[in-house]
Amino acid sequence: MPIAPPVPCKGSQFCSKPGPYCEDHRGVREERKAPRGKTKARGYGGRWRKVRSRYLGRRPLCEMCDLEGDITAAEMVDHVIPIAAGGAQYDPRNLQSLCYSCHGKKTAADRSKYPDIYR
Repeated sequence: MPIAPPVPCKGSQFCSKPGPYCEDHRGVREERKAPRGKTKARGYGGRWRKVRSRYLGRRPLCEMCDLEGDITAAEMVDHVIPIAAGGAQYDPRNLQSLCYSCHGKKTAADRSKYPDIYR
């Protein structure tokens, strides 16, 4: 029986077993899938829901889209400086209303800016 050529693995460049993760790199997958915990355990309980609701009521449009001249409904409230990086959790000066698209872009930028707080 012929030996299969190495195939790409998400845990390394090439591995001998097919699949997204080979047996050698299965631990990498588990590490990447580490649960973040429930929202309440991360500090997003009742008080946060009230602050979020109040903030979205006052600023219903995406603030990043607004800077570009677009009008888009905001779907979430984001911390300008992440809490884990020392940002104030409930201070309105550290909050911004964002649409999902802008939140994704902002989170990607935060991952580069604050590599120690993101796994």
